[in-house]
Formats: sequence, structure tokens, C-alpha cells
Amino acid sequence: MIPPSRPAFAQETYDWQGARPSSTVDVMNDHTDYSQGDDVASVGLGVHIARYDENHPIYDGNDVLWLRLAATANTREIITYGVSTTSYTWYTVNNPTGITGDNDVKFIPFYYPIRFYGGRRSAEYEGAYVCSNGFVTFDAPRSQPYYGRPIPSEDEPNTFVAPFWTDLKPNQGGSITWGYVGDFYVISWNNVPNKYGTPQSFQMTIEAAPGGSDIFRNSDIRFSYQSVTLEDQTTVGIEDQRGLRGVSYNSQSIVNGMSLRFRETSNHAFIQYLTIKLDIGDDDYAWIDIDEDPDYITGKNVELISEQPSDSLMYVKAVGGISVLLLEVASLYPPFAIAGAAGFILGKTLLGLSMAEVFARSLSKAQPLEIVDFQPESYIKVEAVERSFDPFTCVDAEISANVRWRFTDPNNRDHDITVTAELTYAVFDDTGALVGYETIPTSVDLNCFIPYHLTISADYGGTTTPTPGTYPCSYGASVTVLARPYNNYDLEYWELDGVNVGSDNPYIVTMYADHNLKAWFEYTGPSNGNGGGGGCPYVSTWDGTDYLLDNNLLPGSETSSLDVMDYYRLHQLLGPDSGGTYKLLFSEFENEHSFFDYAQLVAIDHSSDVNVAVSPYGEILTYAEPSTPKSAIDGNQKNVKHVLSAIDHDCFHGHNGSYVTLNFGDELDVSNGAKLVMRADFPPEKCAWSIHAQVQDENGNWNTVAAVHSRAYWATEIINLSAYLPDVKGNLKVRLYFTAEHKIDFVGLDTSPQATTDVHVGQLISAVHSTNGDVTAKLVDLDETHAELVPEQEIELAFALPPQTMEIRDYVIIVEGHYFAIT
Repeated sequence: MIPPSRPAFAQETYDWQGARPSSTVDVMNDHTDYSQGDDVASVGLGVHIARYDENHPIYDGNDVLWLRLAATANTREIITYGVSTTSYTWYTVNNPTGITGDNDVKFIPFYYPIRFYGGRRSAEYEGAYVCSNGFVTFDAPRSQPYYGRPIPSEDEPNTFVAPFWTDLKPNQGGSITWGYVGDFYVISWNNVPNKYGTPQSFQMTIEAAPGGSDIFRNSDIRFSYQSVTLEDQTTVGIEDQRGLRGVSYNSQSIVNGMSLRFRETSNHAFIQYLTIKLDIGDDDYAWIDIDEDPDYITGKNVELISEQPSDSLMYVKAVGGISVLLLEVASLYPPFAIAGAAGFILGKTLLGLSMAEVFARSLSKAQPLEIVDFQPESYIKVEAVERSFDPFTCVDAEISANVRWRFTDPNNRDHDITVTAELTYAVFDDTGALVGYETIPTSVDLNCFIPYHLTISADYGGTTTPTPGTYPCSYGASVTVLARPYNNYDLEYWELDGVNVGSDNPYIVTMYADHNLKAWFEYTGPSNGNGGGGGCPYVSTWDGTDYLLDNNLLPGSETSSLDVMDYYRLHQLLGPDSGGTYKLLFSEFENEHSFFDYAQLVAIDHSSDVNVAVSPYGEILTYAEPSTPKSAIDGNQKNVKHVLSAIDHDCFHGHNGSYVTLNFGDELDVSNGAKLVMRADFPPEKCAWSIHAQVQDENGNWNTVAAVHSRAYWATEIINLSAYLPDVKGNLKVRLYFTAEHKIDFVGLDTSPQATTDVHVGQLISAVHSTNGDVTAKLVDLDETHAELVPEQEIELAFALPPQTMEIRDYVIIVEGHYFAIT
């Protein structure tokens, strides 16, 4: 994860904690999720905190917090295959696949589904994608790479069967055919030349999904080699849907006239029960009920159970196929592969926002369940649907529900709830004999508290973490506030409720009442106010050929021993090198001494109709078409709107004490938020002091809500003003206050909703210092162990990132450290 720029306010004993609103909040849009697993199975739970209704008229005037719950389980972790040699077979099949080109791929349909690393109705595939290069995939078409790689590997492709994965050239001769022989589908490469022109003949067979007493078993797979040569890199084997399990065979051991058999070797595990429990303890001022509306109760592979273990039990029965989660997957994969992909997305690892929230938030679009018996209390239990054979064969199940958490007190109490998803599964050996039952629970704890408020402020000499503003805090919470002086300033003292309480940094406030905390700073720098001239270390990006100088880092730290966190979206081209890693270069050009405690590279994938920027506090924000201000009045009452309305280098040049008041009018719709976007830099040889973004309170005072440290080269900056706009007068106004010389080329207010992004956190593979060698360990954690740079030294960093998942990819570099001028 991106390191947080501020500590949590409330006590950290809850998976989700929120201040109880004093009025209806239509969209809360918060979430939490968790999962647990063992070597056999996994269970996941997603909770979407949807909305809050104050004094709901339908529910006896109670306050209602709406929760949407989703539990998912699978028992696929147990599945393993083994490989052995078997008697040689060769089948002549004549149906053309249609593959005639180099690196070509074609889809072939199956008359009956095959079963691969799954169970009945889960990971059963009704067709395959055949690649010219000697392998077959089931979840999506893959024609590259030309050569195989180690098995297993999370790198794509996954869900494949590879009888002879190498660089083949069907455009130069031979044929690739398929057919159905007995219970097996056969795919045959017949005299297809490799890149050296040598014909290769081999084939694979895969069994139709077994039935009868073998209904729990996965399909057998066979490879046969009529005439192959080992002249190039070749991969032989199979791999599951996530690239975490697979079986390979040493290609150098292959001889002509040989067959291999891949057969499931593991025991089998199937879901018996999947349960959601809600526990409010001995809270006499709250209760839970489950929405009986069938539009909000959904499931997959579950049915009515006969026994009644408690009076607070609700029975449901599945009447349809696919939940909204699988509909989401359907937009990525063809219909036959839906079941195969979905069960693994919500697997053994943490669910995450990407699927758990989508699943829980969108229940109204899901396949409804028939409610057989409804008792609106705190328990949902369902049983696996497969009962045609003993044992039953369900390996994936999902249930979800809309829940009302109701409060009867007059907004004067805190409330807690524990939500638990519990999976019970049965294990059978390969003869169908029962081995035993196991249960895996996973839980999240939620707390809705009556807030006290902490108001944090700072004078112009610095800022704080958390940033200045008013925050709700739970009763008795200990809130840590860190003062962050600007260049050439030090913390002078803290003022708590108007009283000087000393200069401890950070300062801890214990919340038994509302409090106001202010940081006062004193100037300690040179009398000329320039701060000693704008240095900083610099970052360069590797574009595939050379390093491109991008911008300076740590502009918020000059002549200071206090580490600062710096978030910066790279503006130069960055791409993987020949080894697939992403390289950055930290350099010290000037007479400075730099200290780096942490370095991280984050990739943000997004659609092409939005842009991405990062705030001074690490928020990754999207914007589309920011609206320019109606007016931009500087301190001399001059309207400078014309120089701020376009990116054209016709810029506003401010100095210490300058300001520009931006008026965006009252016509913008800020219901989706408001983000201030600007393009700024500072003149050469000037220090990187900050531009303060300020909003006006009800008394007409301008309060700083964020500070932007402009950089040596033009850069896009963004500030989330959603919590502050519109002001009390109904107009969208903000002031930019300068503490030194800066330039602004463009400023606008973006009111588009936050767009969907895929955030990928890179893995630091290596960090090599030009003098000190390997310094990787010093940059991995926030531990005050620094890698240092003095003039003419560099650190080359290499990161690993997963493949791009959306149209556009941008990168954010995160560093913590400081620097000072060498005197």
C-alpha cells in the first residue's frame, strides 16, 4: 500500500470505524473486507457501508446504517495434478482450427465441457483458445509470448495447457487440427515448422468433464510426441487460473514415440455450508434485520437446508445462475470462462476494493434468490447445491444480503458489530470416502461512534499531519498530530484551546471533549528570505534507451533534519527495460547532502478519458476537464484570469506575500467533489517554499487546507477541496497564497467524479549506489535508516510491476527523506 500521510484518528481496534452522522447521508461509500484460507479452501467477506438514514420514518424513527454484505468461498486450493509417462497414442483428427498465420490464435468449441482446476459448474470450459506456438488457454486468447516460461508463474498467460510451447511457424507449412475421439478432445500440430524450419508433430488430448461417480474429478490430459526436435527454448506443462499452481515436465527428457499423462492426484474438497453471522453483543440500543426484498438477497450454488439450528435463521434458495460479480467478469472474458475466472478472483488473498466492493455495492443488479422462509434477524445460512451424487461437488459459493443496522438511542451512544463469514467444507479421498470436515471463519469489526471534534490549524510557517481542518474523533481516542515546518522555519509551540502547551513534536491530544490545536512556527533561515537557493535531489526515468531528467524530489525539505514524505507523478516517459523492470535514477547535482529513508513506485492504470495526479498528501485523484475561474484577482486587485486559463507558459509570477483569489462562481455542481488542479514551478535559484491553498470560513478568515511545494520544472499539482466547498456564501472561491517566488501557468476546478483506477504497488528489486553499492534494504521500510547522496553520486532503482490492465498507465514516485546544503 501507499504509506499513509496521516495517522488514523480513531482507535485501531476496528476494521472500519466511522463517525455517526447527525443527519441523513445518502452515499457513505465506505467499505472493508477480509479473507482467510488454508491449503484447501478460502472464505472472503466484503462489507459495503452504503448510507445512513437519520430518524427513518418507515423503521419507527430509528437511525439506520445500511450494510451490504457479500461472502464468497471456494475449495480449489487443494487441487493438484501429477505427471507420468504412459503408453504412446496418436489420433488422426481432421477438423481445421483455422490457424494459418504466425503467432495466430483461434477458438474451438467443445461438445461437452472440460473441467480444469475446478469442480462441477466451476472452471468447466466449453471451448479453448488454440495458439500456433504449441499451447492452449481457456480463460482468454493468448498468442504471445513466443516462448514459454517457468511453471507456475503469475505472469500471463495463465489457465493453460502446453504440450510443446515454442516458436512455431504454421505460415511456413503444416497444419493444426482438432477432433473428438471417445471421451477426449484432440488438438494436433502436424508437421508445423519451428523457426529453424524443422517440422514438429505433437498433440494433446483433454478429457470431457467426468460424470457419474467421477463427477468430482478434473479432466485427464495427455501429450503425445510423434516427431519433435529440441532446438530452442520449450515449455511443457499445465498451469492454473492464477499462476500459483501447475506441473511442468523437463522438455529435454522428451523423445519421439512418447506420451505424458497429467492426472489429478489430490483429495477433493467441497463446500457444505456458507454462513454470514452478525453479532451486536449486548447492545440494548441496536438491532439487526435483513432486508427481505429479493432484489437485495443473492447467491450462487446454494439451496435451502432442512434443519433449523436457531430461531434467528433465514433460509434462501438459488433460482438462477450468475451474480453481479460474475457479470463484472463477463465484461472481460467470454461467457464460457466466467465460472473459471470468478472463483479465483475472490480467493485466498485479501479481497480488496476491486471486487469485494463491486460485489457488495451492486447487489440490486444481481440474480435474486427465492426466499423460502424469512426471519429478519442476524443469521444467514445456506448449503451447497449439488446433491445428485454423494459426495456433493460444489467448489464455489456466494451469498450476499442487504442489512439494516438500526439504532434506537438519541444519537448519544457508540455501537459495535462483528460480521463473520464462515465456510464449512468436507474432504473426500479419491474413492469418494469422507475424510473429515473443517470450518474456516473470517470476520470484520465495525464501529459507529459519536464523534468529538479536533480542529487543527497552523500559521504560515508550516503545516501539520493530519492537515489543518476539523476531524471527528471517537471518545477517548489518542490523536497524534505532527508539525511540519516549511523551509527555514521551526516549530515554536503548540496552542491547545488557546493555551501554550509546549513544543513536543508530535503532540498527542486525548479526546474527552472538543479541542482546538494550533501549531505556531518561527523563522530561522537567512535574512534574505531565499532559503539558500533551491537544490534538492533529482529523479530521472528510463525510457528504454536512456535516462530522462524528470524533476526534483523532496522540495519540502531544505536545511532541515526532519524527514518529509514526497509524492510526485512522473512526467517523463517510463517503460520496462529488456528484463521487464522499471528503472529510476536518483541524482545529486548540487552542493547538497540528501538522505532517503523510503522509495516506492506506484503504477496507476486508468481510462483514456481522464487524467491522474497525486495530492501533497498522497491521494491519487482523477480529473477530466477542470473549469477555469470566473475571476482571478491578485493582491493589487488586478484580474489575472487570462494568464491562468490555459497551459501556454504565459504565467502568473508571485513572490512572498502575493496571493490570487479564485472565484469559480456558484454554477458548478460539486456533488461529486471538487479538485483544484494547477500547473506550477519556481524560478531558477529560488527556494521551493510552498503555495498555500486557502478557503474562507464563515467569519471571513482564510484558512490553509494544503500546501504545494512547487518544483524545478513544471508539474501538475492537485488538491482535494471536496470537504471545504462551496463556502458559506455559496460561491466556489479559493485563495492561493505565496510564501516565496513561484510561477503558476494554469489553475482550474475539476468537479468530475473520481474515476475507476487500478493501482499497482511496485516491488523494489534493487537499489544500487554509485559509491556504496547495494542500498536496497535502506529504502524498503520507513525505519529512519537512510541511503545518502552527496554531489556527483547516484542511486539506480529497479522496480517490478504487474502488467498494465487499463488503457493508460501513469506513475507516482513516493519518497521519504530530507536534504541540506553543504556549507
